This record gives sequence, structure tokens and C-alpha cells, in this order.
Amino acid sequence: MTDQSVMAQDLLKESQTCATAPAEEPRGRNTRQPVHRALTLLPEQVLGRGGLCERKLEGFREREGQLKVTCAISRSIEEGTLLLAEAGTGTGKTFAYLIPALISGHTVIVSTAGKALQDQLLHKDLPVVFKLLGLPRDDYAVLKGRSNYLCLNKLYRAQDELHAQQRRGSLDFDDEAVSADTAYLNERQLDELFEFARIRILQVQSGDPECDFADLSARVNARVQARLGSDRLTCRGKKCSQRGNCFYYAARVRALAARVVVVNHALFFEDLHLVDHFSKEPEKPLLLPNYGTIIFDEAHELPDCGRSHLTQQLSSAQVQRVLNDLQALLKEEREALTGAALQARAQVLECLMGLDWYFEDYRGTRHNILFHRYEDYDEDKATPLARFEQPKERFLNLCRLLYRSLHDLENQLFELVQSRGEELYGAMFDEVALFRETLVGLMRCDDPKSKYYGTYVGTAEVGKKGFELKLIPLEIAGEFGTYLRKAREQRVAVIMTSATLTVKGRFDKLRLDLGIEKRQYQSVIAPSPFDYRRNCALYCSDRFPLTDDPHRERGIVESLSELMCAMQGGIFFLTTSRQALQKAAAALRELFGTSREVFCQYEGLSNQTMLERFKERGNAVLVGTSSFWAGVDVPGQALCLVIIDKLPFTSPGDPLFAMRCRSYELRQAQPGSPRSSFRALALPEAVIELKQGVGRLIRHEHDCGALVICDPRISSKGYGSTFLNSLPEMHRCNSLAELMEFSKNMGLFTPKTAVF
Repeated sequence: MTDQSVMAQDLLKESQTCATAPAEEPRGRNTRQPVHRALTLLPEQVLGRGGLCERKLEGFREREGQLKVTCAISRSIEEGTLLLAEAGTGTGKTFAYLIPALISGHTVIVSTAGKALQDQLLHKDLPVVFKLLGLPRDDYAVLKGRSNYLCLNKLYRAQDELHAQQRRGSLDFDDEAVSADTAYLNERQLDELFEFARIRILQVQSGDPECDFADLSARVNARVQARLGSDRLTCRGKKCSQRGNCFYYAARVRALAARVVVVNHALFFEDLHLVDHFSKEPEKPLLLPNYGTIIFDEAHELPDCGRSHLTQQLSSAQVQRVLNDLQALLKEEREALTGAALQARAQVLECLMGLDWYFEDYRGTRHNILFHRYEDYDEDKATPLARFEQPKERFLNLCRLLYRSLHDLENQLFELVQSRGEELYGAMFDEVALFRETLVGLMRCDDPKSKYYGTYVGTAEVGKKGFELKLIPLEIAGEFGTYLRKAREQRVAVIMTSATLTVKGRFDKLRLDLGIEKRQYQSVIAPSPFDYRRNCALYCSDRFPLTDDPHRERGIVESLSELMCAMQGGIFFLTTSRQALQKAAAALRELFGTSREVFCQYEGLSNQTMLERFKERGNAVLVGTSSFWAGVDVPGQALCLVIIDKLPFTSPGDPLFAMRCRSYELRQAQPGSPRSSFRALALPEAVIELKQGVGRLIRHEHDCGALVICDPRISSKGYGSTFLNSLPEMHRCNSLAELMEFSKNMGLFTPKTAVF
């Protein structure tokens, strides 16, 4: 161990005697009225001509769309209403919602789509706005999911395990109590993590506003984070020797006292199920303070995030993790009655192996759970609630065995809770009970007496490393609509904003997804200020290969080869499936050879690393699926051509989407006039996804580029106009030659390129 590591660990141990442990449950303010100093400013005085921003921020100038959105948000906050605000790329929507929210004096929650946007707010936007308005620099906080924060207890345990392995002279993976993930931590990495923890402890104790509370997400790989991140299952609460320096609790304390708290949508939904912030007698906050305004940035992602959070899951990886944590804990608690618990654990493990063997023939597939339950299951059955008669006894027997073994393990954990305490085994008991409940729900989801009947779908997804069984809600409109109604009754302002909320200028799809009632919301639309018609060209044609052509990716690359080779800057090739991704990458590498680097998703590099290298190269090609359709910012000539393989319709074979469509038809159809789920669900969801993909191209005022949509349906089908009318008004090219002429005139071609 290095001297640096010894010093870091000494400080960690010494700090236990002087650190103040967080409250048992951090307390927030039990009011929704303004609890901070309201500012005597109008939004126009900050963002308008001659305002604070223009005087103090270099290069800032008044934007009509930004002022329009800001004034609408200001009214909504003052009146405590719901506002839907579509703000096109370049509008400046972050300042547009932060300025009026801070002026109001309310405690504000900002919920974003993911951790990258949280970090952007923390490190870029919030410091600027707080300084501009003269507010305390430590009065904002970012709160992420628990697993992002380093657990000191786990760090010490990882060190002990590594040293034990070194004494044995090899890594003993037969010891199930020692995770194989420890092999990814060497002595140097441990030293770095101890030093990392030491610095963060000093920051927490000094109240440093820049402290990230030992956020691991951008520092270590996912496997190490899973090993060292805080989690509810293994948390020892008051019995933890490191409780006084718990980063997760410290982050919660900071968040509960802050003026602005930035979370992601997943954490919002977690808080929604913990506390009713709108009850007549406000409950004690646990994650988020009681707030007067909540802002959902990237609000178009709320339906999917809500469904994901409400999903009940039983996966081989999840159960294995609980079993490993239990094994490790039982070894530490030697005096506990471990024999029966270990036997129950072994039975669950055996059942998991049996199911995994059963699923061997289904690797790489995803089915409705009824596919496995019934021999006569028919995906094309007309009614979404069809009953089937011929059970698959092998699958059902395996599930019965798993149910009994989970029930036995649950009983053993209950006895351990009674004898050893809630804090040691309570979370594991709850987790195993939820696994058992999920299994019961999956086995009864087609039973009219089940609470899941008609509102959830059961799925089985099988991958290389195991299986996932899920109970997924079809929609969240009921639950989220109730939340919005309560917010309205308490005059809590709810702002939903994104660059892609509408289809053909209407919010109908968002209203359907989130249970937004008619006449219970205000809306504002501010188009992008960018001159798309001058700076961006669109080419689409019905001459591209048909969508069912197995060689279409190679055909697309061949037809666009002259255009791509002439481009001076970088190229995005966006696909809708991993199969298309691999085919496109192979064709592009064959085309470019060593002249351009081709990055392809899922080939070892993280998305962030791949994107950074793409920007550095300046003329690379990036082939990506859904992750790169949204939330990716590549300004300038590093990205000058976006090629979209297909219109991003959800596969009709996806069990969740299929059941959503059938359920919609069942609910909406009236005698003589059935409603089309294609028009209500499939088409608008694809339009919004396409708008996100198109938004990757033009990120700043002086950006220019070309867009090619290679799906012939956009030109040949009647619904193609819905897509085109929802996009910015770009220069439409009727031929590839016209697109190349436009690109040459905009300076997108290399100097050696011939004039067409």
C-alpha cells in the first residue's frame, strides 16, 4: 500500500470522531410557499434587450423565442398552473426556465432526462445564472440515484477482498461471497479511490458547493460502480462504521436544503412513490424538498421513464446479486442462524439455473410471457385479453419451483430480521418479497381477477448473460394525471419543456401519454431561431432500398458514397436496430478503408468516449442506434451530414408496444368507427423520435449541414407528410445531385472535391 493510500485511510478513520452524522431522515421545508428571497426583477429585465444577460454575458443577445417562453413560464409559476412549452433548438430554454423560477423565490425541482444533462446544469448553466442574479453559489444541488455515490464501507471491503486474494496468490472465483468484479480493482485503483474519497470528505465537511459527493458515474466503469456504489440492500444504517461520512446521506442533506435541486426523471418517479408532497398535511421529505415549482426538461421522455420506473422485474442478475450480498453478510454475521438461510439461498440458485437452461433456445429474443406459458399462444390474436388453454408444463413447473424457493428464502430472511435487526436484513427481505410478488403477477397477468389484467404486460427477455422477466405498465396516464391534478389543487407550477413535444404543432400525444386534461393547461411554442432553409438541406427519395431488403444498408452506403466521400466534416449514420448498425458499419469501413475512422456503438467503447473521439477527429463516421438520436451535441463541422436509415417506428413485434396498441383499440373503438392505434401511438412516437434525430445536425447559429432520410416510405406513403410537416423548414432537394450542389456551396466539401 502506498504512503498516499495510508494517509487517505488515516484521515477517513480520524474523521469519524469529528463528523456529524446526517439526521436519521433528512428534513426539508414543509411548505410550498416561496421559502427563499424573491427577486424584484421581471424576466424581461434579465433576458430582454439591455437586460442583465446582455450587459454581463459576452455574446448574449435578445432572442424573441426565449422571451416568449420565459414570459409564459413566469405566468405559470405565478398562477401555479401547468405549462407545455416546446422550445426549438437554439431557443435557450435552460435560461428561459431557470430565470423566472429563481426570481419567484420558490424551491424548484428541475427533472432532466439523464445524468449528462444533470452535469451540464450543475457545471455550466446554474453557476452562471446564480452569479448573474447575485444568489449564493451553494444554493443549488444535484441529486442522482443512490448507486452513483461511493460507499466507504464497500471500499474497505473491496480492499480486504483484494488483499485476501493476494495472500492466496490467485483470484478464487469459486468463493461466491467474493464478487469477480474485485478483479477489476488493483492496488493502484484502490489508492486512487481512497484519495478520491479523502478529498470529497474534506469538501463535504467544509461545505464546498463544487463537491460531487463522490459521484462514481464518470470515474469508474459500470461493473466497479455496481460493486462500490451505495445501495439499499447492503446499507447498515446506524450500524455502519462509516455513517458519519456517508456520501449518499450528505448529498440528500444538501438537496433538502437547496433552492434548486436537479434530478433525473427516474429519481422523480422514485420520490413520487415515497412521499405525497401535495397532501393537506405535508409529509416529511425523504429525497426531494417540498417545492413550489417543478420543471421537466426533455419532458417527451417522461412516459418511457415512468413505465420503466413502475416496472416490476425479476432478472437472473438481480436475484444473483441479492444472493451474493446475502452470502457475504452471513459470513460476516457468523453468530447468526445461517444454516437454513444458506440452504434456502442454494435452492433459489438452483431454480435460476433451471430457468436459464430452459431459456437457452431463446437467446437474443423478447416475448410476451404468455409465449412461454401457453403452447397455443398467438401473438396475432385479435383481442389483447385473449385466453389460451394449452399450458407449457415445463416452464410452469420451473416457475413453481422458483416460487417455493423464493418463499422459503423470504421466511428465512424474516427470521433474520427478527433476530438480527431490520437494518441488516430488512432490505433483502423486501427485495425477495418483491421478486416473489412479481413472479405471481407474471403467472396471473391474464387472469381477470388480477390487478395487472389489462393494464400490464408480462415480458421475458433473454440475453447472453441471463434472463429478465418484467411486468410493465401499458401507460402511466392514470397515475401521472393524478399527480398533475394534485399539483393544480395546491397551485404548484408544473412546467414541461422540450424541443420535441408536438406533432404537427399539436400536444395531443403528450396529453394522451401523461393524462393531461383538456383546458387544464397552457401552452407555448417557440420555433428554433436557426435559419434551417439557408443552412440545412433535406433529401429523401422513394428510390432508396425498401425497408425489408436484407442488403439495404450496403445499398444506402453505395448510393451515398460520392456524397460521403466528398464531405469535409463528420457523419452520423443513425439506425433503428443493432442488426442494421453492424451491417452499416461493415459497409462504411469497406468504403472508407483507412481514410476515415468509423466508430460503431457496442464495440467496446462507451458512448461518451466514442463521441469525444468523434469530435476530436473532425471527419469521422459514427454509426449509432437510439442512444445517439437524442441528447448528443456536436457543434460545428465535426458533424455536417446526418443519414437516417429508417423512420423510427417501434417494432410491431415488441410485446409492450403490441399490447399498448391493442389496449388502445379496445378502449377507444366505438361501434362503426374504430380508432387507429397507428395514428394515435405509432405515428406520433416515430415523429417525435425523428425530430430528435434531426436535431443532432444544427446545434448553433452558424452550423450548416445536410440531412438524408433513406426510408422510401416518407415519400411514398400518405403519412410521410406528417413527418415532413413536423420538421424544421429545410431546403428540400429533389435529387442527390442537388444535395451535393447545396453542400458544395455551403463549404461542406473538401477543397479537392470537383464542382458539380
